[in-house]
Amino acid sequence: MPEWRVLQQFVIPLDSHRGDSRALYAHGLMFDIDRHSCVIPEHQSISFGTYFNAFPAAYWRRWADLDTVRLNLRVRGNGKVTIFRSTSKGMSWPEENVVFEGDGVHELHVDLPLAPFIDGGWYWFEVLAFSGNDVVIEDGNWSARTPRRARGRVSIGITTFNRPDYCVDQIRTLGAHDRLLDVLDAVYVVDQGDQRIQDHADFEEAAKGLGDKLRVIEQGNLGGSGGFARAMYETLQADCSDYLLL
Repeated sequence: MPEWRVLQQFVIPLDSHRGDSRALYAHGLMFDIDRHSCVIPEHQSISFGTYFNAFPAAYWRRWADLDTVRLNLRVRGNGKVTIFRSTSKGMSWPEENVVFEGDGVHELHVDLPLAPFIDGGWYWFEVLAFSGNDVVIEDGNWSARTPRRARGRVSIGITTFNRPDYCVDQIRTLGAHDRLLDVLDAVYVVDQGDQRIQDHADFEEAAKGLGDKLRVIEQGNLGGSGGFARAMYETLQADCSDYLLL
């Protein structure tokens, strides 16, 4: 029997994401709670028509055997969710409106057709907090019903050259993401510089979250292609991941 599977997870920027980078996640005033939840103050409207949170409907229509996609949101407070769609020509309009009111948690599920997206277009949503209360988005995702039962697994390849601070921060971020760790086989860090990340003062602390999933490989500087090729080689040799993210 077909089961609901998450295609894309709702994601909120980290505290370290400042300035223009926050526009990759949302447009408007909100306060982050964690990686997947936020608070929208009363009277504020937030758009998630962004790189990380909009749903590429035309892509999924073209490359997957799917007829519909479902937006799932878990929210608190009183407000309204408006779902928009766009076309390949840049036109957009509201597709659905869902009002939620009352105490407690509201579980919202909206099924949306993929048939109209033959030549391009996206779905996204906006959330409006009504007067007198804030709205909390506790979690959200885009999902679809599929007969596929196997869950794909992934490895990650990182190539670095004399950027130990940045690389240690990235390792720490990956290790703190529980949902990622559930499907992660390995993180291959190909260190091609002479400022080694393993010599960084915070490396051991940052690496704890990944544990034995972290593999640091030191080699000469073969450029970006040489570093990423090494990650491909290591993934093929391990023969346990369905995908490699570079």
